Amino acid sequence: RPSMVALTVEQTIAVAAGAAVVFVVALVLACWLSRRHRAGRRAPPSRNAVVAVEQPAKKQSTRDLTDLAAQVSGQRDPLDTPGLVADLNAPEEERYLEAVRIMRVAVSRSDHPPLDKLLGLGVLPRLVDLCRPPFSVETRVQAAWVLTNIVSGDTEHTYAVVMAPGALDALAAAAKDADFALAEQGTWGLANVAGESPALRDRVLGMGLAEAIAAGLARRDAPFDYVNVASWAASNLCRGKPGPDLDAVRPLIAPVIKLVDHDHWEVLSNALWALACLTDGEDERIQAVLETDTQLTGPEPGLLARALGAGAGPRPGNVMSKLVALMSHDGAATRRPAIRAVGNVVSGTHDQTQAAVRAGAVPVLVRLLENADTQTRHEAAWALSNVLAGTRAQVQAAIDAGALAPLSAAPPGGHP
Repeated sequence: RPSMVALTVEQTIAVAAGAAVVFVVALVLACWLSRRHRAGRRAPPSRNAVVAVEQPAKKQSTRDLTDLAAQVSGQRDPLDTPGLVADLNAPEEERYLEAVRIMRVAVSRSDHPPLDKLLGLGVLPRLVDLCRPPFSVETRVQAAWVLTNIVSGDTEHTYAVVMAPGALDALAAAAKDADFALAEQGTWGLANVAGESPALRDRVLGMGLAEAIAAGLARRDAPFDYVNVASWAASNLCRGKPGPDLDAVRPLIAPVIKLVDHDHWEVLSNALWALACLTDGEDERIQAVLETDTQLTGPEPGLLARALGAGAGPRPGNVMSKLVALMSHDGAATRRPAIRAVGNVVSGTHDQTQAAVRAGAVPVLVRLLENADTQTRHEAAWALSNVLAGTRAQVQAAIDAGALAPLSAAPPGGHP
């Protein structure tokens, strides 16, 4: 019987290296073969859940409560104010304006606002009436504020307003008003309605809220409070499954791209989540964002630039480069939607993937695989797997950036 010969150290190293090469080749081949399914691109798991956690579907309006809070602080419930309903229905502005302000304070409580009690008073038709002309702007703002906080409640509260004759039309008219305080409140109310369900989102879109937001954000005199609410409303109009019709949200693309330059973290986060939602789905949605960015940035490179290689695939443009830069942001509210948007882009066509690659996405994604945040690592790994399902050049770019080692180190069956 022949004796077994022990492997030398050099032979052991050679066998291990050979096994590693086989594993890397198998990994790249597996990613490339996945092109059989929608060009090899995969949607991220639990996409809706991630968006829902980061962006609330509804928001309560609780600002500027100091004016009446002191007056009603001694009462157990402002809705118990004597003669409140009678004052609301009075013909004198002084009486009904004071009554609607007290109701606004009541429903602006952060802990269990008495929405059922308010609706039980039977005042909803009057509030809808006060939200429309010819009542003063101040009266309409206060009435719209109350309606906004009612629809920020549970489903039954939202539908109480939806089913009230003329309520959504009144909020839509407010959202389109030239007065920013009124437009802000109308936009906020309709955005809360849109956050209830895709069906109501589409109904709100059909009322022209996207166009109203685009017009408001285009004004140079738009105050911060309006911009903040409008940016969140834009993200709400773009979210949900099934997604909204592309043409319905197309007016929001250019304003949202411009908001990526905003210096306030909340507006920036809202804009980034809107882009993440806009690029979620069919390739035409991604293309609409990239083409709009090109229109805002300028024309394609000229003949000489293309001859030097600048025209190989879509240009990254302003927004793509900014998204890549924001993937390394310290704040999760900014970093996560930026990664999601870039991940959506690389899940599109090879040309769309190339826009992200040329913007420098791959090295940043590789670095993010070492991030302490599990969700960040998960999203980065998903995006890189889609790059590895791309063209030979894109696969090589991922390999050159060192993507294979950290990806292969992921726990079996788990996420990095």
